[in-house]
Amino acid sequence: MKLVFSFLLSVYSLVLARSQKTKPKIIGGEEVEKGRYPYQVALMMPNLSLKPICSGVLVAEDWVLSSSACGLSGDISYVVIGRNDLLDDSESDFEEIEVLWQTIHPFAQIIGTGITNDFLMLKLAESSSFAPAVLDNGSADLPGGLNVTMIGWGGTDASGFASDKVWEAELDVVSNEDCQAWWYGVGTITESMMCAARTGKNICYGDAGGPLVIQGEKGDGSDDIVVGLMSWGQPCVENFAYPPVFAKVASEYDWITNEIENGVEPCYTTEYFFLILLLPFQVCLLYLLLV
Repeated sequence: MKLVFSFLLSVYSLVLARSQKTKPKIIGGEEVEKGRYPYQVALMMPNLSLKPICSGVLVAEDWVLSSSACGLSGDISYVVIGRNDLLDDSESDFEEIEVLWQTIHPFAQIIGTGITNDFLMLKLAESSSFAPAVLDNGSADLPGGLNVTMIGWGGTDASGFASDKVWEAELDVVSNEDCQAWWYGVGTITESMMCAARTGKNICYGDAGGPLVIQGEKGDGSDDIVVGLMSWGQPCVENFAYPPVFAKVASEYDWITNEIENGVEPCYTTEYFFLILLLPFQVCLLYLLLV
């Protein structure tokens, strides 16, 4: 039986590369129109040059929200806001801002193949001039079948790095009950998660932390509502057996807003946090590699 990877293995995949057919973009996605999502963010590390390690969302002038799994790689050194193509020298209206610190949700926890409370807050060294996203505070109606859009810097193949461009793809909300039926025996869908899927469209490496949004009518992002963050699933395959899973923003809206208003630098490093969090997973991975 093919091993279903958690999306939080995205960083390990950079080391344990797997060869698969190259994909030209986020699976089933389309290139984002310039300025459509001013709150979309690329999370960067110097040693990866112009390849984002993860995606994120500007949620306040000096705060970015992403997936806790992105802490696997260590500290994100800076973010890029307002770019569509990292290799397009004609783009000038964008920002590169240093990250001062990262705060992982205190109850982020690996459950089966996924992670619950999958949130990471990044404090910026200076304020962004771009408009922050509107977050779902629990008032958004999310029935099964609702059309939503995911945005991210998804990888070009299953084994490697993120894309140079940001992509979007339309999905349909899948109820947690139906999603759990899909993932039965493989993964657990908690109240801090939500699912969305559509045939031929899927998440891929580099998309982690990217927003799942209900599009507004204005077309400039100002009335979009961010309802989820890309978290885990069966990445980089067109014919997935399990729907992509997203961290549900409304489930931890209070924690997010409290970090924005009162957040301070944590006393731990993200590397230390995940060494503890991933110990059972690391033992399991070592076993799989040795047997």
